[in-house]
Amino acid sequence: MSDIQTSLLKSMCTGLGEGNSNIDTLAAKLKEDFPDKDKAQLKADILGELKEMVSSGQLQIITTGWEIGNEFFYICSKKL
Repeated sequence: MSDIQTSLLKSMCTGLGEGNSNIDTLAAKLKEDFPDKDKAQLKADILGELKEMVSSGQLQIITTGWEIGNEFFYICSKKL
């Protein structure tokens, strides 16, 4: 599991383990954890990690078009 994936899990799967977000919002939250990454690279990394989390079953993203930056609704399979 990558550091970005760990940060995403902490951010998204703590508490209720579901909610709304988008790539820009997640990048803004994770920028504090990864100050050496520029915003464009961080957004690309987040997109890749989210796709991996969805394909592995860790996360369900209900909304279509989330890959292009639209707001999405998500549900974590395991809450932290």
